[in-house]
Amino acid sequence: MQKQVIVSAYSEIIIFKLNPIPEREHSETLEQGDPDLLPQMIDLVELGVNHSFSKGTFFATLYFQNIQNPIQRVNSIYADTILNRVFTNVDRARLFGIEMGTNFKLTLWYNLYFGANIYNYKINGGLNVLGVTSTVNNSNWVYSINMNNTFNLGRSWNLQANMNYLSARPTAQGEDSRFLSVNSSIKKTILNGKFSIGLQWQNMNLGFMNTNQQRITTFGKNFYTTTNYIYETDVLLLNFSFNLNKLTNRPKLPTSEIGEKEF
Repeated sequence: MQKQVIVSAYSEIIIFKLNPIPEREHSETLEQGDPDLLPQMIDLVELGVNHSFSKGTFFATLYFQNIQNPIQRVNSIYADTILNRVFTNVDRARLFGIEMGTNFKLTLWYNLYFGANIYNYKINGGLNVLGVTSTVNNSNWVYSINMNNTFNLGRSWNLQANMNYLSARPTAQGEDSRFLSVNSSIKKTILNGKFSIGLQWQNMNLGFMNTNQQRITTFGKNFYTTTNYIYETDVLLLNFSFNLNKLTNRPKLPTSEIGEKEF
């Protein structure tokens, strides 16, 4: 069932990017797809190592990707105060970098995962936006940091806190700014694990962390635009669940939306 939902959501995204009918995204933007989009073709080379030690594991992976026809979100002028946002192909992109992570069981009640990824991304070649052609050449270093803390507090109490951070990254027409997500949850199981009650605190902001928001900047011939997308923060969710089998899974925090979200 879960696989079907994922496939359905992915199919909707693909159909949206192929739909040529303009749709009013908001008062300043019309958004449309391109029925002539070409599929992305990726050549991938990886070299990795895994190591286990007494209190955890460590992995590191060197990688290189050569991408033909990368799909990009681009803008053009529709009217004086309205942009036309289109999905189209650029000739090529390439990236190389290293990803690493480690999992520590520091004590019987505390487990830590820490991961990092750094890579150089370059996108270049011809760009066709609704019949207007231009040349793209943009590159920069990008990095991300992921951390997850798990505390087994005894008496069926479990606490989790995670943080996901992605730095600014280049696009065909500009830059997407950094993105930060911080979440936590606490869960209590009762009656031999058949019932559980949990409280999740999603997109923790506390008034100063600027979480769950991103500034997207694009520019081209005769236009420059920058928009700060701000989504809900400090969301509290109270969950109650019942299982016929004993609960063994820890509460699942929201996964990072970095690289998946379309703005």
